[in-house]
Amino acid sequence: EKVNIHPKVTVIIPVYNVAAYLPQCLDSVIAQTLDDIEIICVNDGSKDESLAVLNEYAAQDSRIKIIDKANAGVSAARNDGIAAAQGEYIAFLDGDDFLEPDCLEKVYATAVSGNFDTVVFKHNLIDGNKKTVWNNSEFGCFDEDKLLYTFSAVIWNKLYRTAFLREKQIGFPLGLKIAEDTIFSLMCFFHHPVCGFCDGHFYNYRLNRDNSATADKHRCIYGETAAYQYLEQTDVFQRQPRNIQLKIAEKFLSGIEGHINRFSLHDSKEFMKVRKDFIKHLQGIYGAKAVRKLSHLKQPNLLQKIFSIKNSYDKKYKVITFFGIKFQLKRHKKS
Repeated sequence: EKVNIHPKVTVIIPVYNVAAYLPQCLDSVIAQTLDDIEIICVNDGSKDESLAVLNEYAAQDSRIKIIDKANAGVSAARNDGIAAAQGEYIAFLDGDDFLEPDCLEKVYATAVSGNFDTVVFKHNLIDGNKKTVWNNSEFGCFDEDKLLYTFSAVIWNKLYRTAFLREKQIGFPLGLKIAEDTIFSLMCFFHHPVCGFCDGHFYNYRLNRDNSATADKHRCIYGETAAYQYLEQTDVFQRQPRNIQLKIAEKFLSGIEGHINRFSLHDSKEFMKVRKDFIKHLQGIYGAKAVRKLSHLKQPNLLQKIFSIKNSYDKKYKVITFFGIKFQLKRHKKS
């Protein structure tokens, strides 16, 4: 079998204790309608049967390459994948998620047609056996503010030009427990990639998985503060305009408040103090007046801006605010 040493897309899959989900993940990549791909699986010291699953699949498909290493975290795993990638573009896929069959074909075609550095696409949420189609109401908008939020959300709903990542030396920060993908995305945004949009729901993101990074309240809340502290020390962040810095600070504050709401921690002195100290830190940098102007701090209910569900004006959709990003979910008529 002849293998193209310069495939169109490299799919990077960090793997850590996801043996139960890995077959569906790998099957979804192998079944892609775009054949010219490579699949780099980085086993990050899994203690379950994940490596055995990878070896089984690699024996059947030569496009699968395995990097087996001692546990060093998801950032190091993804960085190893980027370093090894031979593809023109890179896509990131978590080992417990999966792709729609035409994902890479459609998104790659968009990337090539516009010579884009990155292409953003839509996703579905998987909760158990239930699939929910999410429609971001701001999808495809090139307004700087909305594009900032599009970039700072997640990494797996985008295709990245490999040469762009390497030229700009963009990688994942080591040592962070959470929000490492936010840092990566913001680093991309800071370097002004030529961005395109592909209007399709191609990625399936699994919610509420046991032992996931977002299942631990301490890891989530303290992780947001640690990630912001890392970011604000970088030269590229310090070179950003003040209004961009404030919007990013608001994004991290939104993350803290979103976790407080999700875990029902409003009566927790410990975590409410984390929030208070974070605001004080921002006030010390930008001034109390500027921080008071952050949009969600002006709301009577501070968390409505982070998590809320409302009907659209025509009542055809549920408008859901999730970490500052608005989505539209089509309502089902009662029978």
